[in-house]
Amino acid sequence: MYVYYYRDPVNGVSLTSSPKGVTVEANPTVYITGNNNRQINRQQLTEFVRSLSDTYLCNFGKWDLSLFDFNSDIQVNHPPHQYFELCGSLKTWTRRPYESGINYSTSSNTKALTLYDRGDRAQDPDTHTIRIEASFNKQIKSITEIKNRKMKTMNDFTTPDNYRQLPKLWLEAYEQLNKNETFDYQPADLSDYELDVLDRVRLLTLNGYRQKLRVDYPRNFRYQEMKLEALLDKLRAHRHRNNLPLDIIGELNQKVRDRAAQLIAEA
Repeated sequence: MYVYYYRDPVNGVSLTSSPKGVTVEANPTVYITGNNNRQINRQQLTEFVRSLSDTYLCNFGKWDLSLFDFNSDIQVNHPPHQYFELCGSLKTWTRRPYESGINYSTSSNTKALTLYDRGDRAQDPDTHTIRIEASFNKQIKSITEIKNRKMKTMNDFTTPDNYRQLPKLWLEAYEQLNKNETFDYQPADLSDYELDVLDRVRLLTLNGYRQKLRVDYPRNFRYQEMKLEALLDKLRAHRHRNNLPLDIIGELNQKVRDRAAQLIAEA
């Protein structure tokens, strides 16, 4: 069995040919901009497919996609490591912290979520930036099954309606991450029950506490969740009324959601 490799260092494209077929690896951002420092949009992704096809005299738009990464940079108010320390588990994914970030991946490596410090690439040393990257590999079921959309080939990913699904998937992966809420600002009139709930949320994370409610109260889970939401609304109202800043995780959550909404609107 023979396996052939070809690499185009100028365009950052690698090709592997084996009896199983031909695989092409390329970074659209690097191909279009020359580096990986900023995100490209849907129009630039379309240009990448067209240019790649013209360069190699092959319609890559009809090729099946087997690996896709979607990322965006988030400017934050504090050093990134402070946010990473508050990132807990992610369902059944494996958590792997490293020097400049944290990675989560499924046992089959079909999906991954990575948060890492982009400070080494920042032009302003006082700017704190976190890159959040979602990776989807192999069959990419979570993409192909979205609203019965056909998202199989490169061309499928460049249509406006389909492209809008990518920041939604990116946000969905982030939202599933259990994050340790700090609740830095609390009103003075919290009851013992409410203080106990906040202690449990700090211990289990907000998502983890919700899951515990499902287990402990299978018959009236909705009622218990309504009480939790009422407490969270009380904390938010206290913060707004006193013009207090978001806690560190609340800040990141809001910025990630705002960024996803912007990407969806721009698709």
